Amino acid sequence: MTIAEETVDVEKLGFAATRLARISNRVARDLEAQRYSGISIILARHGQVVGEIPEGWADEEHHMPVGRDTVFSLMSLSKVITNVLTLRLVEDGYIRLTTPLSDWLPELSGAQAQINVYHVLTQTSGLPMYTPDAGPELVADLEGYAASVFGQAPTFPPGERVAYSVRVAHSVLGLFLQRVMDTPFTELVQRWVLDPLDLRDTAYGPRDDLLRRIAPIVSAPYLDGPARAEVEQNVAMISDFSLRPGAVVPAATPSRRCPTCTALQRRCALVGGWTANSSSLRR
Repeated sequence: MTIAEETVDVEKLGFAATRLARISNRVARDLEAQRYSGISIILARHGQVVGEIPEGWADEEHHMPVGRDTVFSLMSLSKVITNVLTLRLVEDGYIRLTTPLSDWLPELSGAQAQINVYHVLTQTSGLPMYTPDAGPELVADLEGYAASVFGQAPTFPPGERVAYSVRVAHSVLGLFLQRVMDTPFTELVQRWVLDPLDLRDTAYGPRDDLLRRIAPIVSAPYLDGPARAEVEQNVAMISDFSLRPGAVVPAATPSRRCPTCTALQRRCALVGGWTANSSSLRR
């Protein structure tokens, strides 16, 4: 681990140098135990970096080590970014936490009409936890993927209990926000979340200038047998839809496009599949 130069007062920033060293030691043990192939960490506070750890392989097969500019898939952490967008729109009065999604998605009828914004944010919507029959092409189509669960009775009354929806609930929320604002979902995220935070290396789908730095999604090295086969099947599916250049979203103005999408006159609509790197957090 690289500790900040002497000009940075680590202790004054609230860090203990001895505890920072523990992180480096733990990473070394994890890599030796093959808990993961590589890792990139930046520790900072108030814009001052106190430590960096780029260790291991970004792409072991092609002998590409992890660097400060390696790009990783954020997987389900993309839900957090969707949540931030949602709460910003709540804060500015466009919607409320109690707004039913059916106000803008009339396709949600019957018991589904009770699902509101708060239910999705708290994983209490009753929307399916899994959608095993949805292939990559469908998952990469925001409107089509959300529509695949319209009309299905919730697995429990909204708000009754927590059940983590791996993908589809936040896809429904993304379509809801798109309709509320009459703007492509990815454009909303760019304008309301990424640009204000100056996250220049964070994007939906594969952006041309980031492709060469993307670390492929692989199974954990320690997995074997049936567990590895199951994980590799899921990894292949995730890799497929997360690297699609953007799904077509039916709209009255097809010439509008997400500023991070690489396909002309198409708009990327994938609610998962973010890419980011640690150095993009530095201004």
